Amino acid sequence: MEILYRQANTGELPQFDSLNALGIERFYIKRLYYKSDRTSVTRKGHHHTGFEIHIIEHGYQTYEIGGKSVTVNEGELLLISPLVNHIAKSEDAETKKYAITFTASQYCPLTHEKEHISDYFLGTVPSALYDNLNFIKQERSSGQAYSAPIIASRAHECALLLLRLLGISETPSKVTHSNVDERLLLSKQYIRDNILRPVTLPEVASYCCISSKQLTRIFNRWEGTTVTEYVRKQRCLHIEKLLSEQGLSLREISEIMNFSSEYYFNALFKKHSGMSPGAYRKALLNTPNTQ
Repeated sequence: MEILYRQANTGELPQFDSLNALGIERFYIKRLYYKSDRTSVTRKGHHHTGFEIHIIEHGYQTYEIGGKSVTVNEGELLLISPLVNHIAKSEDAETKKYAITFTASQYCPLTHEKEHISDYFLGTVPSALYDNLNFIKQERSSGQAYSAPIIASRAHECALLLLRLLGISETPSKVTHSNVDERLLLSKQYIRDNILRPVTLPEVASYCCISSKQLTRIFNRWEGTTVTEYVRKQRCLHIEKLLSEQGLSLREISEIMNFSSEYYFNALFKKHSGMSPGAYRKALLNTPNTQ
């Protein structure tokens, strides 16, 4: 497997991120060669918290999605929606494909129109999408000094083409960065900066110079959740990242995240993902499309 593009994490780069402007986070583009990667393909039912797209460059691959058999042939694209259980059943030994994964934030049009998106979408790959993917592949292999910003620009085009392929409206959403309560942005930044410990509602509210009641109302309006639940979710997302780093043991991750015991570490993560940290890591090792 070759990772052709990885979107920078929040705060990793100081400059404006055009993908983030689309409400797209954790955007990855990978290329898989089943002749060498097939042993790492998950043959058990699984799902992802974000969108997963498979673009067959050569050969075919068959999936089982919600009990239905779906075969994706050369020149076709399969998009699987978040939390939809699926299994990779079979493929040609010579199959080559691109895999794209990403999550949609509240600012992404996919989030506001998710009720119109089915469990999966199967269709023909637009030529423009192929052109961009092939360009990214060639530019990455060139090793040129200024390849990174060029590749990032083409990755943005890929994301926009996928949104258009799904028929997502490009009319600006009522929820935009310009009219979001600045106190929400400030509180979320504080939570991100202190993600290694379980910050409290009063602590965040104090930092924003407002009452806990005011901050609760702001989160209910813009996030549809409580500050406490938001903190828990963000901590679990950070744990997912740490679990992908094989150099860290579960105990070390628990200590890094400042849990009082491994029991609470396991309980919180299992409530979030439906599986223990150990089982999640094992699934990562067996799933080439999950980072």
